[in-house]
Amino acid sequence: LLQEPQAGSNGDTMTKFKYRSTTQRVSQVGLETEYFRYNLDKPEDIEFDDYPVMLDVESHGKDFNDVRLVQLFQPSWDKVIIFDTNKYPLQDIYDVIKHKHIVAHNVTYEMSAFQTDLGMVVNPFPIFDDTFLLARKALALKIEGFGFDSVAAYVHGYDYYKEYARSLGWDSEDVPKFKKSMQKSFLDSPKSYKRGEDLYFEQLQYAMYDVMLMSKVYKELHVIRDEWIIQLDYKFIPWALQYQKYGLPVDKPKWEHAWINAQSRIDEATENLPDKPGEPGTELLVNSWVQVRKLFDSTESDDTFLASVENDAVRYPDNPELETKAVWAKAIRQKRSAIKQQAFLKSYNVPRITGFVSPRTKSGRIAAESLNTLQIPRALKYIFGFEKKDKYLVYADFSNLELRMLAALINEEKMVEKFFNKEDLHSYSGSQIYEKDPADVTKAERFIGKFFNFSAGYGAGAARLCGMLMKEAGIYMTEDEMRPKLKKWKAAWPAIRTMHQINGRSKDNIARTIGGRVVKCDLYTDLNAIPPQGSSAEVFKLAHLYMIKSLPDMIMANSIHDSYIVECETLEDSRYTAKVVAYSMVVSWFETIKNSQVPTLPMPTDAVIGHNWQDLEIEAEGTETQSYSGTHEMYLEIREEVLSGSISRD
Repeated sequence: LLQEPQAGSNGDTMTKFKYRSTTQRVSQVGLETEYFRYNLDKPEDIEFDDYPVMLDVESHGKDFNDVRLVQLFQPSWDKVIIFDTNKYPLQDIYDVIKHKHIVAHNVTYEMSAFQTDLGMVVNPFPIFDDTFLLARKALALKIEGFGFDSVAAYVHGYDYYKEYARSLGWDSEDVPKFKKSMQKSFLDSPKSYKRGEDLYFEQLQYAMYDVMLMSKVYKELHVIRDEWIIQLDYKFIPWALQYQKYGLPVDKPKWEHAWINAQSRIDEATENLPDKPGEPGTELLVNSWVQVRKLFDSTESDDTFLASVENDAVRYPDNPELETKAVWAKAIRQKRSAIKQQAFLKSYNVPRITGFVSPRTKSGRIAAESLNTLQIPRALKYIFGFEKKDKYLVYADFSNLELRMLAALINEEKMVEKFFNKEDLHSYSGSQIYEKDPADVTKAERFIGKFFNFSAGYGAGAARLCGMLMKEAGIYMTEDEMRPKLKKWKAAWPAIRTMHQINGRSKDNIARTIGGRVVKCDLYTDLNAIPPQGSSAEVFKLAHLYMIKSLPDMIMANSIHDSYIVECETLEDSRYTAKVVAYSMVVSWFETIKNSQVPTLPMPTDAVIGHNWQDLEIEAEGTETQSYSGTHEMYLEIREEVLSGSISRD
């Protein structure tokens, strides 16, 4: 593998990588070594056999686009074939592999790259396998990470990447950074390479590794490809790719309103702040922890500390120094919040926001990269929708999905009772925490009950909960105030408390979802969280697949773990879509929990029709709501319609 490189057309040398000697660029005319052929084969001349094709790409773009290299390999070949899209158009390469059985590691990246560069909407590779998803299931209890280097090292019994990195002069402690550095070496940036420039020999060597090692990995792992949990992800992936082709529409006037509002908050906060400590006339940088700590003469500067400063002024009134510091603390928090909001708005200043979505998390939940469309600030949801109201959005979410799943998995009897009786779970928790009748619980107390229901169930302690409450709601609470509330909440839900105790004594730290996903957990909280979170993700993905049976051309604008936003052209279409979405959610829920401890636990569902995301969530005036009981009896009535894709328009 360490042959002498051949000089490229420009003959220059490379000093990009730390801890390695320089080498020369390779001409795009082509190069053959013992292990790969670079740019010497026309795509249409490649002879494939019936075995799956190992595929990998290297891209210039940060968003998994602008493909530079395409690497292919089959076990019957004696060498990896590497195509450079500077010489061979990506379309020509795609045309010869689009009907092949493709194998890749984290295949959504390859799919996304071809889809984006070729302007496609549909899944570019209908027949595929993903060694990442296969390894995450098959090797869950055998290795810690599922990057290809870790998986290949386990399957081959030898870490080729580590030895290759060392051969290039990387120190042992820096070897883990090697693969990431090589990936980044292809990015089109001032510190890297420009499209059109010749690549370096070692970049080509690196590029061949994944596909060369992948065939044995695939051979070892593909035996589990037909398991339900694998096929669920495989069937979901093509539709996840749809998110980045459509996306959420941005209402430009509302976007402008949000920007102006954020700027006003910044200006207001700035007026209430002093100059940078020790430098009169220089603006205080609120995101500089050094400057903020110096201002307060403190070793802390986060939001919890600033909230405690405000709280001190309330606890000790008539103290001018505390009052002044409280004004500064409030202004710093406000300005930080507004600056962060403007950062979001900058990324939303497009006709539609899209993100790269894949089911790659250890729990099986979807994750978003590039632009995180799964974590849009609640305060900015109103900017998404149709300004002219010429199209419709359908919004539907599972009611307390993870809480219901938790109740079904462990049979938390009181919680199950509340769900069957359609009682307000958050008011009940608030009543237990504040020791009063649920009917007398205030709005603020109900909010605290809701916070505990969603935050304490996975085992977070008082200190962690204080931080979460501050981050999520801006509410300051001391640990001494939090502990008795947490104790009362746990007393209200004995099965959850027992689950925490059992998991706290776990020796193997293994969590399982209802669909069969197995996860080796590092944290005690993961043992508590992954079964309900991962099982809920299985409901979520299954519902999506059911929707497509009746709506194959459905445009999914966005989805966020327990909710969907679908775009429709007409009111009539949106009404049918709302029905399909709601029916699919109900059926997926009961199909998933049928082997739980409470297989008949209801899942009431509302589907709301309108033009603006925020209006849909609050069911504002002008929206239209379809409500469904989500009982087990309803499930039995509609199951065949949903599974057969024949939901009526009545």
